[in-house]
Amino acid sequence: MSVTVNFTFQKKHFLILGLIIAIPFIILTITNIIAASTPTGQYHTASELY
Repeated sequence: MSVTVNFTFQKKHFLILGLIIAIPFIILTITNIIAASTPTGQYHTASELY
């Protein structure tokens, strides 16, 4: 019983950790999509920062 509880707790922990790691990449891809969709080079400086 305690083993399964510990396993689910670890799974939840890994999920939270995965989200923390994934959020910057999601923001980066969104900024890249915005930079690619705009014909004017306004957002190119934002993509160059990363």
